Amino acid sequence: EHVPSGLVGRRAGSVYFGNGTGAAELRALAVDVIEEYLGPVVSAVAQVLLRYGQLTLRQVLDYGRKSSAIAPITSASSSNETSGAVFDKLTLPMVRSALVVLIRHGIVQLDAKSTEVIVDGKPKAKHAFYSICPRRALMLMRHSKIIECVRRTVGSKAAVLVEELLLVGSDSRRKVIRNVAYRVTKNLDESGVAQEAFADTLSNHPKLRDLQPPWEEELVPDTEPFDQVLERPVARVVIQACQSEWDALEDKRVILRKPTFSVKTVDEEKERELKSTNASRKRADASTGGKR
Repeated sequence: EHVPSGLVGRRAGSVYFGNGTGAAELRALAVDVIEEYLGPVVSAVAQVLLRYGQLTLRQVLDYGRKSSAIAPITSASSSNETSGAVFDKLTLPMVRSALVVLIRHGIVQLDAKSTEVIVDGKPKAKHAFYSICPRRALMLMRHSKIIECVRRTVGSKAAVLVEELLLVGSDSRRKVIRNVAYRVTKNLDESGVAQEAFADTLSNHPKLRDLQPPWEEELVPDTEPFDQVLERPVARVVIQACQSEWDALEDKRVILRKPTFSVKTVDEEKERELKSTNASRKRADASTGGKR
């Protein structure tokens, strides 16, 4: 059984697949979305890659510090504007962390390329280069719709798992499930969505019948360590319930593993077709000298 057709692989407007959308507008919108969802530091690193193309980690930092005097990439209607101070304050750990976030969300790709660089008289065979795909950034805007679609078609507990996975981009099954269990046990959701999703499971579980409802009766101290919280009865029940929900999400191909798990937000077959079409157009333009 595959994901319902309304969940992924649909064009939510020409901006996602380039019909009628210029490259400059696409980059500006991508920056706006990244800043809105991932913050100004990640947005600054994304702007450097959008402006200069494939770069090494050190080059991202160097070009980023030089970008403070350049007007930021942003759309005319945007309220977000990464200030020059953000570029000035970039450090190597900050850039590295921002790249990790972008890679986890599938927005940045890592590529090891052979080079002729000589270090201490010896050839250094490979450097890691980072490149960005602005269209992938636009998928961040679809997260709420994906979560709601999963809630309708799979269930509320599955939707909480998908929400957690979308927040980090990609991660291991164990980490995502443990994070959800921690959220429910500590009652961290102000909206109460996670608690509500697991309410029936917790209330009807034989080990928790004395706790009605469990997250009000079993209060967890703020200083209690993460692993210790997960040893509580409520957390163990949530972890057990999440295992079957995760299996259902995998069976429906809502989440994919490659090599860590991520939510399927785009139709990969259509994305390959788009890349093939663009490559064919470039070859045709090259053969005709840009004339049609």
